[in-house]
Amino acid sequence: MKVHKRMIWLFYTLVEIFIWNCPVRAALVGERPVLHMAASILNDMLWLPLAITLPVYIILLYRRLFRGQIVRDISTFLFVVLCVTMLANIELLFRLQFVFLSVFFVLWAAYIRKSRTVSIELAFFSLALCGMIMHYRAQLLPSFAASPPGLSIMSFNINTRAALDDERTVQFIRKRFPDIVCLQEVTMHDQRIILQKLGDLYPFYLAPARGFGRNDVMILSRKEILYGDHIPLKTKSQHAVNHAVIRYDDRHINVINCHLHHAYRYLGELFTAPDAAGTYQMLSDAFSQQQEQAQALIAYARTLNGPTILTGDFNDTPNGTVYRLFDRSFDNAFAAAGWGLGATFGKWNIQTKLPDALAGFAFNSFRIDHVFLSREFEILTAQLHAIGAFDHVPQIITVVLK
Repeated sequence: MKVHKRMIWLFYTLVEIFIWNCPVRAALVGERPVLHMAASILNDMLWLPLAITLPVYIILLYRRLFRGQIVRDISTFLFVVLCVTMLANIELLFRLQFVFLSVFFVLWAAYIRKSRTVSIELAFFSLALCGMIMHYRAQLLPSFAASPPGLSIMSFNINTRAALDDERTVQFIRKRFPDIVCLQEVTMHDQRIILQKLGDLYPFYLAPARGFGRNDVMILSRKEILYGDHIPLKTKSQHAVNHAVIRYDDRHINVINCHLHHAYRYLGELFTAPDAAGTYQMLSDAFSQQQEQAQALIAYARTLNGPTILTGDFNDTPNGTVYRLFDRSFDNAFAAAGWGLGATFGKWNIQTKLPDALAGFAFNSFRIDHVFLSREFEILTAQLHAIGAFDHVPQIITVVLK
């Protein structure tokens, strides 16, 4: 049985390498869209089994190290109640992982010193924990910084489950009042309302362009927009991107707002659709379109002079092939300065598939909305601000020029 447990955590570490390491996965499976998409979906779920098991090992080590039956039993009971309660708030559970990890490694070191033995099972489990630490890095560390002076940028996909919910969007933007607002999935109706009710705060804007492919992105700015254009991504689906050159501190910065093709909608249908072969072909085509759009966008961004901000709904998680294209040349704001999972999507869609009694346990599990910045920027803060009724979570970051 002990050998079996040891192998579980060793195998889990290998799974981490495959899921979380895009170059290794690409070398092993090549261009297989189903495997890459499945790995991308599992990105922010792979830590959960570790987080659930971690308190169990903490309790075992604690009870082996300390005497006093009554005190041990009471403290163990309170700790179990705390851990079970936190399962109702996945984001909080993730944010507290740095506490659990610290306690575990301290107790294990104390146990090794006391028993003068090293458990192979705990060693393999620690290896899996190290994989999680290496993957999330700064996201595991607390960040209590208030919004410091600097340039603030909001990225927000405003698709909503509530009809005509533009007023909620308007009030949220007014309350947060960032310098630059990048919106995705903007309809012409949304555009009219936004310009009418936010024109006093944002005198400069770059609106969606009619007849320009699927261009549902919009940029609002308190700073002067010196140049604005709609950039077509010349792929099969003809998405477009907004590019604004904005004056900031007597320098010009590029702001690119995008909404890339959504390839994952076919993945769930692959095993249920009557025509699996046809569905697989649609999935492969959608995956290829998304890759082509990302490559066209990164190629365009590399031609620009000066500091560049690339933001929007990328429809890809941090271990996906699209994310990796941008991560090579740009810094991701949340990965650098955020605390927590940073998941921006999923809760709404999961709720629609669960019984009403279980809908409250749904949580956002996909970080697909990103803000990438060129190396001229120093990233100060990156925070999510959940709003009811919307299927995406807006992100606000603060930066300064180095």
